[in-house]
Amino acid sequence: MIPWNNYYRLVPGTQKMGTRGVQCVRVCFIVLNIVVSLFACAGLGLGIWLQIHTTATARFLLQYATISVAELMIAVGCIGILICIMGCCGSWALSKILLMLYFLAVLVIFLAEIGLAIYFLIFRDTMTDNFRYEQKLGIRTNYLPHSTLSKIWDAVQEDFGCCGMDSPADWHYIAAWPELAIAPDSCCIPEARRMPNCGKSLDFRSIYPRGCFEVIRDFVTRNMYIFAIAAVALALIQLLGLIFSMVLFCARREVQDDKLIIVATKEEPDFVEVREVREIRRDIEQGPPVVIRPAYVETNL
Repeated sequence: MIPWNNYYRLVPGTQKMGTRGVQCVRVCFIVLNIVVSLFACAGLGLGIWLQIHTTATARFLLQYATISVAELMIAVGCIGILICIMGCCGSWALSKILLMLYFLAVLVIFLAEIGLAIYFLIFRDTMTDNFRYEQKLGIRTNYLPHSTLSKIWDAVQEDFGCCGMDSPADWHYIAAWPELAIAPDSCCIPEARRMPNCGKSLDFRSIYPRGCFEVIRDFVTRNMYIFAIAAVALALIQLLGLIFSMVLFCARREVQDDKLIIVATKEEPDFVEVREVREIRRDIEQGPPVVIRPAYVETNL
């Protein structure tokens, strides 16, 4: 073994791209994943709350969906937390496996989002028609006074100032009142709500004339910049995650290739030689050294 004395000592090696550069990327990558994990935890908590307290809300947007909104939020939150933990651990340990798994997971999600966006643009009209049909069918067959679904529709109609999906006629002769051409009281304009059972009045001037689909579509169009900013921010976060993970993956490889080692031979136990790892690998078959350690050498000989 190499004797440990005052003539030399071992110090850690450095990366080709600079220790400070690698550390900066690692810190930024960890902070990025922590921030994303906080949003994922918030989405997970909201999904659990919806699943426990408002079961009907979960299937309000898609009446006959195989997965509810709450279940989707829970799944996305769990996946996001797991990916963020994998990224933090991979960055902290510079693990090639974890960094590559993180890169592949984020890349798959990013490509899936692009595919869904393209699918929506191509089949937007078909999806819109199906959504409108499902909501109108839900009103006609599943609406019951004082139910959770009725509370949701009441909140939507009162907040957006609308009635029905396309028009107030969507509420006529539904299963809840098959012989009446009336609407819920939430369809009434604010001035008419002071009257009890205003929705049963035949005075259509007291009811919102526009359907909720048209009103909500106009609302989304007016605030499209908010959705655009959110989409761009999400894309930038994912791209930063991809770039940082690949930089750290390559830095890990450079660390392995750039470390120097100390070799002492059996014939000259006090002789210290500094050589590169790749050079030692070529000569290892000629006779194993006594000690091989990743290090640089400081000597005061």
